[in-house]
Amino acid sequence: MDQSALYLNVINKGATSFVEQYYKIFDTNRGYIDGFYKESSAILWNGNPFGGIIPFKDFVQKLPVTRHTIQTYDCQPILGSDKSIMINVNGEVKYSDQTSKQFHQNFILMPDLEKQGTYYVAHDCFRFV
Repeated sequence: MDQSALYLNVINKGATSFVEQYYKIFDTNRGYIDGFYKESSAILWNGNPFGGIIPFKDFVQKLPVTRHTIQTYDCQPILGSDKSIMINVNGEVKYSDQTSKQFHQNFILMPDLEKQGTYYVAHDCFRFV
């Protein structure tokens, strides 16, 4: 396997792990959602921008109980960047006893220079379809 294919394989495994962990935390223990972000992260939730992780964490903790079902996701390296990764997710989310809604979420993950070998969500854009 050449270096490019190996790198894409590593990114894909990382994206799979991220997607599984992110939505599991969102659905079961939102108090830890801020661990994916930094204060400088840009977050847009269904057209509403959040100035920092604390207002976003407060917002998601007030949402009803959720259950996300991921239908597809894809990841790509961002060329010309320092190993940043774009992850696009499509799925359904069910809030309490409401009807499921389709959503699309786009993440940009960047290497966390403070925690060697880890990434954080630099940009997050969630939108109902």
